[in-house]
Amino acid sequence: MSNISLLQTTVVAHLLALVCFSGSAKALDDLLQYVFVVSQGSSEVVVVDTDIDAVVERIQLSSVPNEVVLSEESRKMLSSNLADRTVTITSLDSLEQEAVIKLNFSPSRMRLGTAGRLLVVGNSDAGVISIIDLEAGQEIHRIEGLEKPDYFIFGRDERLLYVASSNGTGLVVVDVSNGEVRKEIPLVRTNSGKDESALVTALARTPGGQLGFVLHKGEAAMDVVDLRENKQIKSVDLSGSVGRVYPSANNQYLIIPDNDSGEISVFSTWSFRKLGAVQGAPDVASVSIALFDSVAFVVSRKRNSVVAFSIAERNKLADIPLQGGPIDSVVSVNGLKIYVALASSGKLAVIDAITLEVVSMIDNVGGQPVDVITVRDLSYCH
Repeated sequence: MSNISLLQTTVVAHLLALVCFSGSAKALDDLLQYVFVVSQGSSEVVVVDTDIDAVVERIQLSSVPNEVVLSEESRKMLSSNLADRTVTITSLDSLEQEAVIKLNFSPSRMRLGTAGRLLVVGNSDAGVISIIDLEAGQEIHRIEGLEKPDYFIFGRDERLLYVASSNGTGLVVVDVSNGEVRKEIPLVRTNSGKDESALVTALARTPGGQLGFVLHKGEAAMDVVDLRENKQIKSVDLSGSVGRVYPSANNQYLIIPDNDSGEISVFSTWSFRKLGAVQGAPDVASVSIALFDSVAFVVSRKRNSVVAFSIAERNKLADIPLQGGPIDSVVSVNGLKIYVALASSGKLAVIDAITLEVVSMIDNVGGQPVDVITVRDLSYCH
């Protein structure tokens, strides 16, 4: 596909997006049109309106959060605090705290359930995870004695939870209804005796929940797990320094950056074969996928830029320079803009997904923004 054809396609996508999302924002009380910015050292979460690219609200928390996630279905904001060992539930309607859940461990990682009803928090060193019911505002299960639960994902619904350890050789399956371990799925890529500091470095799934992916940095490989049958079905050889995997929202592609060489590989979720690669993005901070899964935006910390490329054609469309230390990004829910948090400058860069250029710089987003999120992350990278 030529760049002209791609431009024509994206213009049509732009018009379709305006039609599809013009009514839904009102139906959902405008939640879909906002991005939320979390800053290091700040106890407030800044809300940016993507229609006007301006700060419209500041949500004050009682303490600086370690992590923040959003539930569109429950209309809640969940924030964890390591020092206090708490998870705070804040209403996105009243912007007031509804509950503070006290734990006996520091919640170092959080993951929202696929239905937006449950939240799982965990601590690797303590070997524990907790499942929280957002509507009830309380912990319903606690699973202890796990081997370093570093990564976890829910399946295609909230009935099963999958837990991986950085140095484990299997994927633990937890029955959410009773909080008990159901089984462990053996992985082909196990520690072969090498002194690796981290065997497993990422756990992800397709947004549809059919497949799970376990990434092994030490051996540059990826296990593919069928989450419907709960079994490992394939092991894929990779190359270089691989730390994250980014599935596309349409369940068709996997984008895997090599942080050393700067090569960005595109894999098919149907054949699990490498379709091609694009060069130019070492030390990747994040990947956002826009325009109905047609264009990927790869944020490079080392080059202080964003590489945009066509996923289907695997050709580079633009290398967009930034100023201010990019550290995270997210695509707007309508898929038309990319928001990049610039930690050192304290700003939010806005990239137009069609013109492939920075169209706005938003100030006063919290001093040192380190995370930017939406209630519906189309790129599924957080």
